[in-house]
Amino acid sequence: MSVVLTKRQIHVLQLVIQLYYEIGEPIGSKTLMEKGDLNVSSATLRNEMMQLESLGFLEKFHTSSGRLPSTSGYRYYIDHILPTEDSEKPFDRMVFLADWFDQQSSDHAEFALRTADLLAQLSHFTTVLVGTKLDEPSIYNVKLIAVDSDKLLLIVLLDNGTIKQRLAVFKESFDNKTIQLAEKQLQALLINYSTRVGQQNIKVWLSSMNMADEQSLTRLIKQLYHYFSIASDDYIHISGRQHILDSSDDISRIKRVYRLLEDEEELTQLVAINQPLQVKIGKEIGLADLTDFSVISARYHLNETEDALMAVIGPVNMPYSQLITMMRFIENHFNDKQ
Repeated sequence: MSVVLTKRQIHVLQLVIQLYYEIGEPIGSKTLMEKGDLNVSSATLRNEMMQLESLGFLEKFHTSSGRLPSTSGYRYYIDHILPTEDSEKPFDRMVFLADWFDQQSSDHAEFALRTADLLAQLSHFTTVLVGTKLDEPSIYNVKLIAVDSDKLLLIVLLDNGTIKQRLAVFKESFDNKTIQLAEKQLQALLINYSTRVGQQNIKVWLSSMNMADEQSLTRLIKQLYHYFSIASDDYIHISGRQHILDSSDDISRIKRVYRLLEDEEELTQLVAINQPLQVKIGKEIGLADLTDFSVISARYHLNETEDALMAVIGPVNMPYSQLITMMRFIENHFNDKQ
């Protein structure tokens, strides 16, 4: 059974969410009285906050502290209150976006990349863009580092500065000479090619070898080809990584989130959606390292056959109304360019 709030309770919940984002501290009745447009007594306001707390929409951790929006409170706000707000109300960022869009090229991939960078710049949050035919970088270098007798670290450096790596585990051991030969062969097959073309080069080279009499070099590269899934069909572009530093005071958690940004498979699953726009809040994300974060994901049509996913990752107390409005505004401009 869905909860129905009174108009006053809706107003109080809106104000707590808004003020918590602006102030960054638990919100008490005194703060609401001073900053909120509420024509009620302090006692009435405290009672409304207690009601919202009993419904699970606000949380109070200490007797003397104010209250914070809970995951349920944010969810109710996004599902029931935000759609009724005047989301078309212009603000400075929207005006800037409109002017900026008018000056961009018609190339959809380039437009998507520049938009992701701009969204991170305007929102001050980390932005992730996932697409199949975005501007794909070329391979600058390939290195193989022996970790153990049966383990190698495969490192691929792209010309845009991105470093991708996978730990390859084998059922047999390879000597240093074979590893060095494999590294040189991979460099010849991959450098200056995109990851997709590089994969194909390895496949062609393997097919030209005599598999009936496999040498250790051929066996090693054949097994490394399996680990070359780092050259996935999806290209990931991340903007504003530095904003993660402002999202939490927990240094160890920040480090874990940074590691998540380097894990392409998990990152793609994190932002994946099956609808035009979706918001995952705190515990809804399903990852222990992101209980203090939220993810707003949107699916955009680059053209008739290609889609891209764009997501904003930030603290739970992010300005949902502004971000969702911007992301829907971006969707309209993608559609206008088709």
